[in-house]
Amino acid sequence: MSSKLWSNSRDERLKAARALSEDEIKRIHTDLERDCPVDVWPYGSPTTINPMLLTLGLSPGASPFKGDVEYSIRTPFEMPPAGRPHPKVYYKDPRKYWYSVRKLAIQILAQDSLSDEDSLALFGHVNLDTEASGAAKHVQINARYARWVLLNIRNHLRPRILICLGLSGYFKDNPKVANLFEENFSGLKLRCPHRRYELESYQRKKYWFKEWDIVCQHGNKVRIVLWPQHPVRSPMTNEEVWRGACEQFSRRASELFR
Repeated sequence: MSSKLWSNSRDERLKAARALSEDEIKRIHTDLERDCPVDVWPYGSPTTINPMLLTLGLSPGASPFKGDVEYSIRTPFEMPPAGRPHPKVYYKDPRKYWYSVRKLAIQILAQDSLSDEDSLALFGHVNLDTEASGAAKHVQINARYARWVLLNIRNHLRPRILICLGLSGYFKDNPKVANLFEENFSGLKLRCPHRRYELESYQRKKYWFKEWDIVCQHGNKVRIVLWPQHPVRSPMTNEEVWRGACEQFSRRASELFR
């Protein structure tokens, strides 16, 4: 299978994904779902097979749109598609979480010749747990499932950028989960970021981006980022602050693509 599927070039990743045969996609799906401890593909995990940008959260949250039956019974998602956006990234939740995350993906990836849709075809989101919770403190991570997620990120999805949303405080309060994260990304020390810089779009209180550059076992590089604050928490609920955060990070992330 072409190494361009996990290239540092957005165009190469997209073209390689769209050139895959059905048999090749099935083989990738087999790798992705192997040893999954829940029904696949897990609820709340809308990703493509080779996201350039992957966001990672704690859980799918607790703000479904009215009448969403799939939410209550945790219906498995469609398997990760190749060369097109996962349909669930267009979810319209009342708190506009997905609206914000789409804006983030498009801001980072929709440059040069890439359209918004092409950008979302190189984007994905996964969670460390499948249960619904509107508050991080109530999320009880299943270590087996979380390990499966992290191994999939490292070995199969292979994003160039992994953005952790709402995890900074959780790691501090849950050292076992932090240790699990560090075990699966060799060289990652959450207490010692390689870089730390202040959010520019909000001045009333200091919020920070924290970054690590990690080389994974296949030789692929990933920039792991602890985002300053969760998209549905203040001050990120202010659209100008969120847009500023996305633009600020995007300027720095441009060096990662060729």
